[in-house]
Amino acid sequence: MPKLSNPNKKQLLKMLDRKWSAFIRAHGICEYCGTTENLTDSHIIGRGYFKTRFDPRNNQCICFSDHGKLEAQPIAFARWVESTSCGQYVDTMIIQANAGTKPDYDLWAKILEIIEDRNMNLEQAREWLGNNILLNELDILNLD
Repeated sequence: MPKLSNPNKKQLLKMLDRKWSAFIRAHGICEYCGTTENLTDSHIIGRGYFKTRFDPRNNQCICFSDHGKLEAQPIAFARWVESTSCGQYVDTMIIQANAGTKPDYDLWAKILEIIEDRNMNLEQAREWLGNNILLNELDILNLD
């Protein structure tokens, strides 16, 4: 994907949606059933919450079939999430989703760049961000 020299918010959001979705799907296997076919990026806290929209702790790689099943059965979905690596971050994601600050798309672009530069996979990205608690506590200049 070509880099935008000076993207506006709408362009940056579209670019981030594509890049983060590709990163999540690159996990390569449905975290629910194990298939490698028709993978999608599923959000635990919905995409409308922009402060958690791109956070790997809030996203899971699942197949389209399971996405539909889990969407139709929110209690089963909640129980399943509890059993996954994302389950430990649900409370943090709720706090982050409801935080008073506006979403920082430039920060998410920088975080994705760091994840890509370090060749992190989805689980490693979750753990790395998990160690940093909330995004408004990250100091992007001092990330290790």
